[in-house]
Amino acid sequence: MKPVPSFCGALLVLYVCPTPCDGQDLTPHQEAAKQIDSCLTLADQRIAVLSERLRELKTQNQRLKTLEDALSKATLQKSLLEAELHAKNANANETGNADLEYALSDALKISNAYREETERLRQDIMRLTQLANLAASDKERRQLAEQEHANQAKEFLADLEKRLTDREVELTKLRTGLNQKEKAWQQERNAFQTKQNAFQAEIATARHAQTLMQGDFLQIDPIRYELNSSQINEEQARVLARAQKILQIYPNASFEISGHTCTLGSEERNQTLSEQRAKRLLDFLTASGIAPKQLSSAGFGESKPIADNSTDAGRRENRRVEIRVKSADGKTLLDTEDRP
Repeated sequence: MKPVPSFCGALLVLYVCPTPCDGQDLTPHQEAAKQIDSCLTLADQRIAVLSERLRELKTQNQRLKTLEDALSKATLQKSLLEAELHAKNANANETGNADLEYALSDALKISNAYREETERLRQDIMRLTQLANLAASDKERRQLAEQEHANQAKEFLADLEKRLTDREVELTKLRTGLNQKEKAWQQERNAFQTKQNAFQAEIATARHAQTLMQGDFLQIDPIRYELNSSQINEEQARVLARAQKILQIYPNASFEISGHTCTLGSEERNQTLSEQRAKRLLDFLTASGIAPKQLSSAGFGESKPIADNSTDAGRRENRRVEIRVKSADGKTLLDTEDRP
């Protein structure tokens, strides 16, 4: 009869103490899965070996039963032969006794052989039973190992999900902070743009005033009058707005108002009319808030025409009031100390 193979124990050792995986860079979950696969493969091999041995055990059990039946028959035959020997003992001759002893000797040899074979089979059955118990224990340990690896994998995945959630919360906070900073930056940029536009407008105004400065004075467009009239018309608002804008840039500037007429009428009448026109505009500007010391007026009658008095259009051009802007010190406005 074949002995139990010694490699079965080695397989058990390999299953209980599996070799570690190679040096690849694996995640803990992948490494655990690989170890589980290795253990399952070894366990399947182990179960296959044990299944083969169980089949052999069944065959040997069948053979043991056959031997036990044969042994029973041999024992019965021995008893019959002993009884027959005892009955014939008195009358048996030497030849008959020798035959009987030879038959008894053969029966004893067969019986001893059957006993030895039976003992070996029993030992094989004990070893196979132990192997079966070990297989069951290996299966239980494998299930425990699988459960442990599964729990470790669940814990690992739960940790990964928690870390991912924490990262998403951090990213949300960062996005919120960036949005707030972007809004604040946009507001600052808009405020800066507003200030820059205002500053550029001031620069444009100053440059425009600088461009208008010619020599020692600046002339505001004159006001036109109807014939023989000194009444201020709607253009007074234009002159006031212009004067106020100039005073914002050059606070110490002064305004020289001069009245003029055409040649229609007497010279004395035209002189008086020109003075009245200049004085009415001066009074209007004073009443509008401009300091009297910054204003002066004079009438020149028909002495300083700018157009032909022989035509209606020319006479209308000559009926006017001119406003000149002068610096306080008589120099150009660009050289005054009070300019912005």
